[in-house]
Amino acid sequence: MHIKKHALILLLALLLLVIMTNNASNAPSWIKPKTQITVTVNKQGEKYFCTLEILEISGNKIKLETIYNNKNKYLDEFTIDYFLNKYLYVSKLNLYFGQLKLGQVKSIGRGAALLLQGPKKVYYVEYTIWLKVVGKTTYNGRPVWKLALTSYKLEKKYPASSPNSQWVCIWTCSNSKATFIVKEHHTFGGKTHIFYYGYVEEKFDEFTLLVDIETGLLLYAKIVSSGKYYSGPGYKSLSELHLDSSWEYRPLEIKVTLKTPDFYGDIRFTLDKDLDYSKGSFITVPLSSKEIKIIHLDSKKEKVIKLNKDGIVNASELLIKSGKGFLEGKYKITIEEKSTSYVKYYWYYKTWDYFPPATIWYTVSKEKSSSGKYFYRIKVLRTYNARVYTYSSSIFEKSPLDITEGATIKLRTIDAWDKLIRYTIYKFLLDAGVDSRVTTTIRNIPLYYGTGQCHYTTVYWQQIKLEHDASTTYSFWSDKGLVGDLEGIFHEYGHAVRENVWPDPSLYFRWRKLGGKHGSTYAPCSSEFVAFDEGHSWFFASLVLKYIKSKMASLYDIPLPKVEMYSGNIYKGSKYRGELVEGRIAGYLLNLLSSDPTKAYSQFLAVVDASKVLPNHVVRTIIEWNTLAYKHYPDLRGKIVELCNQYNIKHFFSSSKTKGSVSGKYIVIIVRSKGEYIRDGKKTPLEQSQIYGAVIHEGDKLTLNHWSMVCFEKVKLFSIHQSQIEFSRNEIKVVKGRILVQTTGHPSWLIIRAGSSYRICDFKSKVLVEVDGSKVTISIYEGSVRVKTPNKEIVLSKGQQLLAQGSKYNIKNFKVSEANLAQTPSVKLTVSPSKTVFGEKVGVKVSTNVLDYRLVVLAYNKELEEGFILLNSTTYSKTTSISTDKLPAGNYTVVAVVEIPDTITGYESNTVALTISRSKPSVTITLEKTSVKKGEELVVSGNITRYYGELFINMTSPTGRILSKKIEVTGKSFTTTVKLDETGKWTIVAVVPETRNNYAASSNTVTVEVQEDYTPYYIAAALALATAAGATVFLLKRRKKLPPPPPPPPIPPPP
Repeated sequence: MHIKKHALILLLALLLLVIMTNNASNAPSWIKPKTQITVTVNKQGEKYFCTLEILEISGNKIKLETIYNNKNKYLDEFTIDYFLNKYLYVSKLNLYFGQLKLGQVKSIGRGAALLLQGPKKVYYVEYTIWLKVVGKTTYNGRPVWKLALTSYKLEKKYPASSPNSQWVCIWTCSNSKATFIVKEHHTFGGKTHIFYYGYVEEKFDEFTLLVDIETGLLLYAKIVSSGKYYSGPGYKSLSELHLDSSWEYRPLEIKVTLKTPDFYGDIRFTLDKDLDYSKGSFITVPLSSKEIKIIHLDSKKEKVIKLNKDGIVNASELLIKSGKGFLEGKYKITIEEKSTSYVKYYWYYKTWDYFPPATIWYTVSKEKSSSGKYFYRIKVLRTYNARVYTYSSSIFEKSPLDITEGATIKLRTIDAWDKLIRYTIYKFLLDAGVDSRVTTTIRNIPLYYGTGQCHYTTVYWQQIKLEHDASTTYSFWSDKGLVGDLEGIFHEYGHAVRENVWPDPSLYFRWRKLGGKHGSTYAPCSSEFVAFDEGHSWFFASLVLKYIKSKMASLYDIPLPKVEMYSGNIYKGSKYRGELVEGRIAGYLLNLLSSDPTKAYSQFLAVVDASKVLPNHVVRTIIEWNTLAYKHYPDLRGKIVELCNQYNIKHFFSSSKTKGSVSGKYIVIIVRSKGEYIRDGKKTPLEQSQIYGAVIHEGDKLTLNHWSMVCFEKVKLFSIHQSQIEFSRNEIKVVKGRILVQTTGHPSWLIIRAGSSYRICDFKSKVLVEVDGSKVTISIYEGSVRVKTPNKEIVLSKGQQLLAQGSKYNIKNFKVSEANLAQTPSVKLTVSPSKTVFGEKVGVKVSTNVLDYRLVVLAYNKELEEGFILLNSTTYSKTTSISTDKLPAGNYTVVAVVEIPDTITGYESNTVALTISRSKPSVTITLEKTSVKKGEELVVSGNITRYYGELFINMTSPTGRILSKKIEVTGKSFTTTVKLDETGKWTIVAVVPETRNNYAASSNTVTVEVQEDYTPYYIAAALALATAAGATVFLLKRRKKLPPPPPPPPIPPPP
């Protein structure tokens, strides 16, 4: 072994950020010809300096001229990566640090290393110190990061050449003293022996590093330190190592200046074309040969530039000429492209945009450079759907952003955005411990954009609908972030996660009870079920946003919205019941569980999984979730009570003031129909079909109905019909009703008091306790119990029954097999046939063991996204049969439910699959007459099978003219009337159109002869004759009324 002094460092990647390999495309903007770096070193009063000038850049190569103290000149050629990370190194100190962030830890080598022989290779291990970015300041007018020593202890092991040995390297720093130890652990004879090979110690009296924020270059350093190297061939103690060398920097001062030439850099346009699910990264390509429109906003002058095949254009092309110069002021760039994919972009995305159209606003101003030349500075003000980066900053961090010397402008396709959302959900759920098959199913759920609503469709027809088209949904401003509602998208995915990760086993509940009014996150919902469903989705959305900010911010690469924690006063206080308010539920869960988002959801699911042991049930309300969480997470019990009180969520978790064998115990109450919990005289309703938890207080009373259940550890109390129990410090009293006590093992603490005079203990059994006033009945179905009566203590065994009236009692035997213990309702469903065609009858038969309850039969159609109620009525028989021929074609799941009064889910049957295929209708028609007069009504009758809906009666005239009449068919026969307006032979046929339920069909063809109807002519002629006769009479009458003619003239006299 030996210590090797090395002039260049090799940066280690021990849990720390390593400088990424640079190439020509992402090198700092100051890496360009004619850039000069001057380094001045003052070491223990002796000064020297060197100047480095970049002569040429070709691809990933850089040609460099270095001049020391204005005398010695050297020409070198390196890769850009080597130049930045290894060549820029002076007096055991890096000169280039790259982009830093506040709080970031950075490692730097100190020029000493050890070569360690392994079984297959040699390990190069270096003495390294770790620095932390502790703040911002300015140096010579430039913003800089301040770096300081940080305390640490790091250990790393390497395999040694001997199979029983390993190298152990330890780096430490404390109180400004850094050390580095190399030792070998060798095991033989059952013991581990330690041998030391190297030790480095450095004491820092002063340490100041200032790194330029924009360029990443060290601008100033002052270090006062002393150090020593020790080495040896493998000693048993550090003190045996011999001093190899030592050094002192008293002081070391380094100053760096950077001078860049004034010229325009390249603007590179890239496109996130797709996202690779397997790698979790974008497939990014150049925006090749794209035409881009530029507008000068004041003058309205325009120009179009074309990117080269690599998506690059020089920054000077962003200027519009004006005389001998360029136009100053505000400009705008617009970039857009349309897709030709109809199915994906129009059907799903509801847009033709290939990527959200991008706009970039920038200013141009004329300035004078340090060399005295004028140039035009280009600064981006704001962007829409474009991410603009220089090497040192981005438009999200700095505005205006100077892009004169070069920049990268990044766009993203709608495909890539859509996949990013899906990948986010997929990765979050995987990290939360959800099975990969389930997460893949959720990732692949269809997303329909631009539907005008945000909605997840549940049960069998999974899809998510989003309000806006995809282009609008994923549009963003550089200063405001997304236009669309990212939280709303993840909210809908929250519903999908519930349906796929922890679905409710009750189809009836999922279709009939999930969903309802919920106007806002701070107002009550229509039910506790809706509030929990919506509250979970807001809880899920906030967790995903937190996850993005902590794990995927660089992948999203846009300003992200604030994570809503629902902690404001609007979500707290007594105005509303917290279990009814979705925002309160979300806030409660977010503030109760881990601050790590995936761990928080894993904690949430652990409680959900605990509820799956209950028959046909999973948590449906926040009260139910709390009931199981209180039991599952003892460490969170105090916080559960505190937050329930803050968010006004109903609970019975407060600690009991007295502790006994009963008081202070935690119980789970499963309520079938409505019940009541009474504490300190206050009555609290227990809602139907829900689960509650309570810490018992002395004096608590509980009223239960219809097979509700109280669960202790190893003890279950079943209520048969209406019953009431009361808790004392050490006993449980059955006040009235019928309580079945079932125990596992031998719970010695359990004492049941029946009425006021009978105490039951020593349970190893199933016992029915009945109290009706002063009457007490104790029936042993399994095992035995001890009963303390008013007179003495007795033992009852299986098949024995104590019947008491007051203090008097007698014991008799009964047959357990014949005893009626009020069985819970059961439902059996059969469907016949299970495969048929539309329009044919389907028979449904339901068998139950109860009467006078409401029976509901439901059929869910997967393709139609709709459920059909086949029956909803009270049953008066244990067997109910119905039939239907009206169900549309499709694949169904049929279920029957017996609804008990005041319950939510009821008792469900088995589910049956039913397939109804498209039918081939059969239709025949007949005519009332085969010959009619023109315009006369003709009755057309017909019979049809396997069809309901629109039917067309098509009529063809003798000249080929076609008339059609549409009618609605609702049964097996139909009748309609038509009028034919042309003489001759007509043909008539009935046509069934093709629908999703049936294929097209046509009837037989019938004919009818239409004859001219002369009746109108006869009537017209008669009318004409009558008119003529009337006119004659009229004229005659007129003639009779004329005045008499004048008398003849007198006869003249004779001549």
